[in-house]
Amino acid sequence: MKNKDLLKKYQKGKIDLEEYILTSRNRTKNVDMKKRIDLNNKLADKLDKEYKDFCKEIMTKNKKEIFDRAYEITVKDELKEELKNMELYDTEKEMIILQDDVLNEFYKDWLDCDVPLGDVLRENLEESVATLTRYMGKRINKNFNNER
Repeated sequence: MKNKDLLKKYQKGKIDLEEYILTSRNRTKNVDMKKRIDLNNKLADKLDKEYKDFCKEIMTKNKKEIFDRAYEITVKDELKEELKNMELYDTEKEMIILQDDVLNEFYKDWLDCDVPLGDVLRENLEESVATLTRYMGKRINKNFNNER
């Protein structure tokens, strides 16, 4: 079954979002290694660029502002590295790549978590990825319905 057919089934309500994601995940297991490596590289490049841009913006601040944002700098660096090393499905990677300012979004999610940095970073990221995937699934569905 093609991605387009799978998406149509989801949009018509024949399958729910969970089944859509699971089926999509299972299909991506069969994707050749070159595509997977390309996707991993795109994700890493996106995260590195976002972090580099963030650091450039921080460097325009005065010393006190930089010091005040030291925690944000540290957490975003940890988020970036953790995301690059997580075992994500290709669809999850694609959703992250499509999302603008993903480090900032995941940083806000982290602040809402209210747990020390080292304790549950991975769990928080997994939850954030799942939320983003659900959101993007709804957005894809809405865009498809508007195109009809």
